[in-house]
Amino acid sequence: RPGSRRCLRCLITFPDAAFAARHAKRQHPGDFAAAALRGTLFVCFVCARPFRSSPALLRHQRGHAPAHRATPTPARATPTKPTPP
Repeated sequence: RPGSRRCLRCLITFPDAAFAARHAKRQHPGDFAAAALRGTLFVCFVCARPFRSSPALLRHQRGHAPAHRATPTPARATPTKPTPP
């Protein structure tokens, strides 16, 4: 549980919640991820980032769309010939 100073799996007590959170993240990554996602209903299927609302997820997912990605610049630009009238 967030803010807790004791690991419920190892029964180790830590000096503060930050130490307990670091321990959980390193020693019990599956439990840590589940706790981080608790209360989250919407997860991006591309990068697995969690969101608490559908509109927030949709705004985020627009960044994954091909139209929003920067197109690579050509290494050498070639001039185009003007078309005759």
